[in-house]
Amino acid sequence: MRTEELNKAHEAIEMLKALNLPVSEAQLEGIARLEKEYLQENIIPEVTREMTPFISQLRHRFKLKVSYQPETGVSIDFVEGRTEAPRNMSPGRRTRYSIDGGEFMNKRRFVFTVVKQYIADHPGITFYDLENRFPSSLSHSPLNGVVRKYDSVMARLADQPDLRNRFFLEDDEVLTLSDGIKVVVYNQWGENFDKFLAVARELHTVDCF
Repeated sequence: MRTEELNKAHEAIEMLKALNLPVSEAQLEGIARLEKEYLQENIIPEVTREMTPFISQLRHRFKLKVSYQPETGVSIDFVEGRTEAPRNMSPGRRTRYSIDGGEFMNKRRFVFTVVKQYIADHPGITFYDLENRFPSSLSHSPLNGVVRKYDSVMARLADQPDLRNRFFLEDDEVLTLSDGIKVVVYNQWGENFDKFLAVARELHTVDCF
């Protein structure tokens, strides 16, 4: 119904122009109102639904501009340039990262997700292969590396109880390889993160904001 109203309004304006009759400000304002309502009620919701898979990659990187012209119809443009940060984002908010258009995460959760995904993508991987892909040199702590066998970390806990806060050790965070070996991921990434990020970019499309 909104489309019909908009088309009729434009036809009326064109008829007035063809007859060399004046077009009032009220008529122009009425067309502008109909165009705005048409975009809000019909176009923007449809565009949002169609572009859901790409929204996470585009947000904060491009501005989406939707407009309507009677001659050309609906126009959708991506204007390059970062959009404003969300209103609830504090000035000191740290950078978040995502892989392949997924959710944005802090550094430690990002590292864990990359490692977990790599294991899922390589079901026959051994611990040696995993450590070769994510070598200890990527971490600021070569002793703890990126991944360690669960049993070895648990054995160290008696003398180093703080390790419980330095690895992902919850039941649903312990990763099991195809040969049954359980591994855990180091979660201290204040330093050397750029080295890990470079490896992650070899494996995935990485976005950040």
